[in-house]
Amino acid sequence: MLRLILLLISLVTFGDTLQAQAQDTAQCAATAEANEFDLAIDHCTSAIQSGQLSDQELANAFSNRGFAHHSKRDYDAAIRDYDRALTLQPKYADALVRRARAYQEKRHYEGALADYEAATQIDPKFAFERSKGFLFFYLGRMTQSAETFENYMKANPDDTWVILFRYLVEAKIGNALAAARDLEVDTAKLKERRWPSPIIDFHLGRIDEKAMFALANDPDPKMKSEKICAANFHAGEARLLRAHVTAAIPLLRAAEKDCPSHFYESHGASTELKRLGQK
Repeated sequence: MLRLILLLISLVTFGDTLQAQAQDTAQCAATAEANEFDLAIDHCTSAIQSGQLSDQELANAFSNRGFAHHSKRDYDAAIRDYDRALTLQPKYADALVRRARAYQEKRHYEGALADYEAATQIDPKFAFERSKGFLFFYLGRMTQSAETFENYMKANPDDTWVILFRYLVEAKIGNALAAARDLEVDTAKLKERRWPSPIIDFHLGRIDEKAMFALANDPDPKMKSEKICAANFHAGEARLLRAHVTAAIPLLRAAEKDCPSHFYESHGASTELKRLGQK
């Protein structure tokens, strides 16, 4: 009788353990999706350490924990988890895309581009033409950037930031007049005229640099800072296009310093300065 009681107790305990592990696995994904990142890390870690997950489940848990680390801006920890997920499941396209984004935040643009392209090979729905267009810009591969942005814009003609960066890459290739014509045509189709329309007007010569900065003077301090940082970048780029390199450098430095790290202008300013031998 005692043996039977002990067996029943062990079965109940084992069942409770399995239930707890199943809850951790489910909560790992749910809390990550709900932006509860500290909880997600705890649940994912418990699921990973349970030793009861299949390779696919374990890869999912690593990927979700990586996403939580990424969201807390711990990109090194995120990349380590994505690496583990991809070791278990090399064709895990979602993990490749997530690692690409972490690499991009780390300024590891070649790695980001390689992961996006690998994800596209696994499943064409992971095209990410927009992201690849910006990565080509950061890498100085302007012709590929222009082609990628043009392809993206066929389905997304109203993406103002892509329109602006497409203008820059076309102008850098040497097609300044064609780039300006395209910028005018593309922006004429936009339904709303709001920021960054002053930057567009500046590049088209409708307003000067001083007027662009005046229009960046938003009453909201956060918005003002972000608009001025973007204006610094584009003013610097305009000076580079006119071969006024010395005058461009302080503006690019200001954009690099003041723009949030995930802004295109932050990445763009950093890579332009590097190409100018200023890093």
